[in-house]
Amino acid sequence: MRFPRQTYERFRDLLRPPPPDPAQELFRLKYVERDVILAIKALCFAFLIYYFYFTSWSAEIQTAKQIAESMTQKAFGFYLALNIALAIYLIKSRRLSLVWGRRVIFVMSVLDSLFLAALTLISYPGGFDSALYWVFLGLIIRNAVSFPIARVQIVLNVTLILGFICAGVAHARIVRNDLLELTPSTQSAMKSITEPEPEAEPVVLRITVLVFMMASCYGLQVLFGKARLAEEESRESVARQEQLRAAGRLAAEIAHQMKNPLGIINNAAFALQRSVAAGKPIPLPQLDIIREEVARSDRIITELMRRVRSSD
Repeated sequence: MRFPRQTYERFRDLLRPPPPDPAQELFRLKYVERDVILAIKALCFAFLIYYFYFTSWSAEIQTAKQIAESMTQKAFGFYLALNIALAIYLIKSRRLSLVWGRRVIFVMSVLDSLFLAALTLISYPGGFDSALYWVFLGLIIRNAVSFPIARVQIVLNVTLILGFICAGVAHARIVRNDLLELTPSTQSAMKSITEPEPEAEPVVLRITVLVFMMASCYGLQVLFGKARLAEEESRESVARQEQLRAAGRLAAEIAHQMKNPLGIINNAAFALQRSVAAGKPIPLPQLDIIREEVARSDRIITELMRRVRSSD
């Protein structure tokens, strides 16, 4: 059954967030990433530096998991250097460019997802049972806060979820391959102390929670964006109504101020008309009255225009 085109367009418009406010997006990139994320990363890096460089976790036998740990340790140095450069860039940049800030933090967010997947692979318990699963949920929230643009947020969160799935699948295969390379007697001894294979139901549940969190953050962002847009439109409507009321009051005041001079000019013009029709000479006092009232009208208009400019 195919949906009507009109229904599809309404559904698409309903899920499409309004364009983000550039000032608000820059505020998120600048303060969330600099004041919150950098502090959290600093604590995590302190622990990882101690784990990778001050603990003895490698053995003589190079199993697949130990090889993965060695590769992750080498990648950590490069990843740490990039984060230090990012921290310097965010701290030193007084006027952060929105375009470059968005690009740099997007790349770092992708690297965060990949490195977290690598840590999930080598952790104990690792894979789908890793305690780092909760960090994936936190990164989904971080992506929703830092990137209000829909396609960017979806790309980052999908990359994050795929990283978790790949880490879980790779961890299960690494554990299975390491057991197959051992002797039968060693296999029976190692099975009792190695990590059990993850059950299908908890794995599906964890992935479902990640997808639900991604959809919820996106939906909340759409709701907040539409609420912000409605509030801005409401403020603009109130401002327009206030401008119309001010214009109405100004028009009423102009009409009130100009009514008397125009009445006097009309009476003087009528007297002039009667004199000309009767063949009498033009009464000069009537002309003086007209000139005085025209000057008076000019002063009234000038004063009203001055008040309008001062109020703006």
